[in-house]
Amino acid sequence: MIKNLDIEEIELMTRKLPDWLESIEYFVDRAIPFVLVLLAFMIVAEFTKIAVDYQQYFVYLDTAIIIFFIADLCFKWYHVHDLLKFIKLYWIDLIAVFPFYAVFRTYFAASELLASG
Repeated sequence: MIKNLDIEEIELMTRKLPDWLESIEYFVDRAIPFVLVLLAFMIVAEFTKIAVDYQQYFVYLDTAIIIFFIADLCFKWYHVHDLLKFIKLYWIDLIAVFPFYAVFRTYFAASELLASG
């Protein structure tokens, strides 16, 4: 389905990044599918003993994944540069960046702390 674009939308879509940032954007775009697969493995591993044994590595890896998602969002923001349109187009990406697990880990840690007295 092709829609009619006005001049302003075309200008927004053609905003050019500096060459060095464009190469980083290309790398991030190509890496996102692999990062998603890595994230899926991490989620599965969270339910095994591996997560307990290598907790600190999981935190580092999770931080790196979030950095990739944030970089991807920054590049998308550069191209869209309209808050409402950005939220409408990339709401799922915004949710992916928010570390929901931190809320649950904080809750469980507080529960254990209160239970142990």
